[in-house]
Amino acid sequence: MAKRQNLRRHDRASSAAKVEIGWGGETGCPRSTVTACRDVSPGGFRVVTRDAIPMHSRVQFRFISANFRGSASVRAVRTVREGYEIGLEFSGMEQSELARLNLLAPVAAAN
Repeated sequence: MAKRQNLRRHDRASSAAKVEIGWGGETGCPRSTVTACRDVSPGGFRVVTRDAIPMHSRVQFRFISANFRGSASVRAVRTVREGYEIGLEFSGMEQSELARLNLLAPVAAAN
């Protein structure tokens, strides 16, 4: 079987930063959760939640310790033992804002 090519535009760095995420639920009612970030890159971040957030949904986020906030869109949803692994892509972030990601990722990624 052929190896799957890495399609990532950016390297990921491990993170355990707490992040608050808000989105519009299926019925239009606002939903939110606080969870730990799994990893972060200049393109986005990954979290695990108990709730599935629909693909292509727009979410608002805030990394609590760094008071880093903005919006992102859901690019991947995968069922995992703990719930749902959600891949989020930053939307409309300035390069200067993305430079603050060093505060969120204290452990560098291996590759």
